[in-house]
Amino acid sequence: MSKVKIIIDTNVLISGLLFKGKPGRIVDSILDKKINTVFCEETYFELISRIQKVCMKMKVNEERKIQLLLICDVIKQMSQIYNLEEYKENIKCRDEKDIKFILLALQNKISLLVTGDKDLLELEDKMNLNILTVDQFCSKYLL
Repeated sequence: MSKVKIIIDTNVLISGLLFKGKPGRIVDSILDKKINTVFCEETYFELISRIQKVCMKMKVNEERKIQLLLICDVIKQMSQIYNLEEYKENIKCRDEKDIKFILLALQNKISLLVTGDKDLLELEDKMNLNILTVDQFCSKYLL
């Protein structure tokens, strides 16, 4: 696979870190440097805060929580980090927290977003982005 720049939704990363399966294959591919991931500070902050909340809710022990946060840090170090500019685009999304992923893609000409979020998936045609489910991404890029 050519190294395309890819934005991966927070829920996909969390699932991959905690439960493996196909999202785990994506996380492994990031760590194996087979995928170029892209973040902005806002998407990375969401990942860290959500990992902490999920760990608390699932009663993950402190050692495992630290391990997960360290893996997130490694992923960030391996990723390209972009700044989000104030947006003037008229982006309509049911969940306003998803707008940062669309902006990150549009402002930095990143054409591939991997998500399981139905709100984001519905925006594919409207935003001229290639928004794939985890299954679609794995089938196409992680043979």
